[in-house]
Amino acid sequence: MSLTDGKNILVYVETAQGAPVGPALEILAKAKELAAAKGEEVIAAILAEAPEEAAKTAVEAGADQAVIVKTAESRPEVRAAMLAKLVEKYTPSLVLAAATQEGKDVTPLLAQKFEAGCAVDVMNILADGDQYVFTCPVYGGNILNDVVLHTQPAVATVRGGSFSKSIEEGKAGKIIEETIEIAARKAVKFKAGAELNE
Repeated sequence: MSLTDGKNILVYVETAQGAPVGPALEILAKAKELAAAKGEEVIAAILAEAPEEAAKTAVEAGADQAVIVKTAESRPEVRAAMLAKLVEKYTPSLVLAAATQEGKDVTPLLAQKFEAGCAVDVMNILADGDQYVFTCPVYGGNILNDVVLHTQPAVATVRGGSFSKSIEEGKAGKIIEETIEIAARKAVKFKAGAELNE
């Protein structure tokens, strides 16, 4: 399933101990810059047990609104499915996440659900009309390569330290709580070539 006519930038704000990780705050600052140039908005997506404070911080860091989902789920495939539901509802043209271990686990799964391209370890992002140009390291980081993803949404993980945080303390923004239920999948085990469902 692919999207058409996407608008706005959705940033997956990973949290640790209830607070957004540093690279997520850096991404929000860059997303704000990119969105402002196109007259669009930045949506922070936060999946956590107690996401309220992280949502406030995300707004102060550049999000126009924060969408929160209260969950203790940590499996990447389930988090990707939850994010996919948010992407379906809010139809962003660009989805960004920090290039942490979690970000690198979740974003390819998310991209696959929308038959979208996924740029990894991005070090810079430029807007080029309706598309984005991602600068990524290749060949062990010896060369920087510009990548354009011709999909909606474009999905990317951003390397920490690529951008600077910009915190506007006390900034107000809309916080929306969404409830997402993901059906549990049966575990599948393989034994001596035979598939056993549990």
